[in-house]
Amino acid sequence: MKKADEVAVLGGSFNPIHKGHIELAVRAVEQFDLSKLLIMPVSGTYYKSEDMLAPAQDRLNMVREAVRFLDRPLRDIIEASSLDIDRGGTTYTYDTINDLLREYKKIYFIIGMDSLMYIHTWVKAEEFLPKCILLVADRAGEYDKDTTEQINFLKERYAANIHMLKTQVHPYSSSLIRERILAGKYVGDYLPPGVYDYIKEHGLYKVAG
Repeated sequence: MKKADEVAVLGGSFNPIHKGHIELAVRAVEQFDLSKLLIMPVSGTYYKSEDMLAPAQDRLNMVREAVRFLDRPLRDIIEASSLDIDRGGTTYTYDTINDLLREYKKIYFIIGMDSLMYIHTWVKAEEFLPKCILLVADRAGEYDKDTTEQINFLKERYAANIHMLKTQVHPYSSSLIRERILAGKYVGDYLPPGVYDYIKEHGLYKVAG
């Protein structure tokens, strides 16, 4: 089977996906002229608590809702992917990269600046870092001396290919959104169309009983 040329991946818990995630995906497409970008919820992680982690299928469905409301041509480029969820178990980046390399020649892997600072501690980092191109979300004020030193370290130690992805700072996060839902506060302004309705319909992030 002939491999496609390239794909970008934005992975995470997406618990839930919010407007900041979508903006990051859109910025990546625009700045790097990407032809395909997968938003890929993890099945499970080894570094985050399972507290208030919505079921994998619900998180995937919320990503699908977020993508469904994108305008064209973005809706033809950005799509939800069940790859990590279908694999099951704990999600490791090296598995994701290796799976994608069976179908694509080039992989762009999108991460935040916080992840950049400790990505070398991820499982089998020495295996996956040389195989992908890192697109690092560079929000205002985050790029400093420590960032430069880390980039140089990753390039020298792992032959990492790293590019900065310019994006905006958002005053909210998935954890804040979950906390507001628990407190009975409105969160629709933080979420892509369709996601807030999905959360309400399925009663996600509320205290049981």
